Amino acid sequence: MNPEHFYNLGVRLVEAVADALAAEPLSGGRPGRAGVTWGEIALDDCDCGILALSMGRRADYAQFPVEISSTALRSNAQGQCATSPMQDYNLHLARCQPTVGNRGETPLVVELYEAARIAVVDTEVVRCVLASELRAMEDENLILNSVVNASQPVGPEGACGGFSTPFIIGL
Repeated sequence: MNPEHFYNLGVRLVEAVADALAAEPLSGGRPGRAGVTWGEIALDDCDCGILALSMGRRADYAQFPVEISSTALRSNAQGQCATSPMQDYNLHLARCQPTVGNRGETPLVVELYEAARIAVVDTEVVRCVLASELRAMEDENLILNSVVNASQPVGPEGACGGFSTPFIIGL
């Protein structure tokens, strides 16, 4: 396996999601920044939005997506690793959120409604693109398995907020 394989898959997914957000008129549009990171990110500077695919834990499995234990590896009758690699990812999308003004005034309710509406649309776009791209990667024999977990709201942290969607890819 190419040691950059999981990274390259992440780049493909980020580009597909950014393109889909740009194409969906009801979304918040293409984020100002997009990329792959190692480990989690801090959502403290949204600017025009940030789309980050964080690469997390890397493990092995014999039965996807259950991580194999070192005891199972040692007890392998053939004395060989009969496992496959899997990679955890977490896709984050954050945008500027309504916040307290310079004089302490609270955000307008219509601003809160619009931020929530955009987050709902963005979440749906991301989940659809992930499902489509992961299915295509399976068809292309780039991956064997994948599972997309529930999207969760994140923030607001400062004036940034959005959601994260964890998923796992297995080879």
